[in-house]
Amino acid sequence: MLQVIGAGATSKQTADWSEIWQQSDEYKHVIQEIQDLCEERKSAELQTFLVDEREYSMPWITQVRLATKRTFTSFWRDPNYLLGKYILFPPILIL
Repeated sequence: MLQVIGAGATSKQTADWSEIWQQSDEYKHVIQEIQDLCEERKSAELQTFLVDEREYSMPWITQVRLATKRTFTSFWRDPNYLLGKYILFPPILIL
C-alpha cells in the first residue's frame, strides 16, 4: 500500500503534495470562499429580537441525561469494574 501512494522507506516520489495543493486553483478558490464567508458574517446586522445568551450548545438537562446514559453504558460494558469499585472496597471503609 505504501508503494502505491508513494510513501514509506522505499518511496521514490519527490512530489510535495502540500506545496502542490497550495499552488492549485482549487486551493485559491477555497481560501477566497472562506474569506468571503468571514466578511459576510462581519458585516451582517444583528437582529434586535434575536438574543442568544446560551453558554453551552445544549441545555444542561440534556447534558446531564447524556452523561448519565454514557456512565451507565460504561458500567454495563464492564461489570467487573463496578463490582470491584463498590463491593470489594465499599466507600464506607475508605475514610
